[in-house]
Amino acid sequence: MPTTWFLHPHKWLSAPFDCAALLYRDPRPARAAHTQNASCLDALHTDDDTQWNPSDYAHHLSRRARGLRLWFSLAVHGTRAYSEAIEKARTTAALIRTAPYLELVREPELSAVPFRRSGWTAED
Repeated sequence: MPTTWFLHPHKWLSAPFDCAALLYRDPRPARAAHTQNASCLDALHTDDDTQWNPSDYAHHLSRRARGLRLWFSLAVHGTRAYSEAIEKARTTAALIRTAPYLELVREPELSAVPFRRSGWTAED
């Protein structure tokens, strides 16, 4: 099992473009590696180790909050919408397998279903 899982949900989960998620099995090493200390950042830090500060878990202080878009999408649509999108991708792949004129390029990963029309050339 990986210790860190990073994904771009806009590529596979039909999430808003340019969002990202970074998940840690154990976030403590990431916090130790990524916490930045400077007087201008004092407002971001507390002495309370139970407080979760996203700026301590990746080196992104100079970047936009890319996880916010995924969080907002999940808050608005819920996890069920994402589960349904994945199930629709599986159903779509099953339909493609039965069509003699379509070819599944690879098994779907989350909500992406790559396929092509059999026998067609680039000109078609």
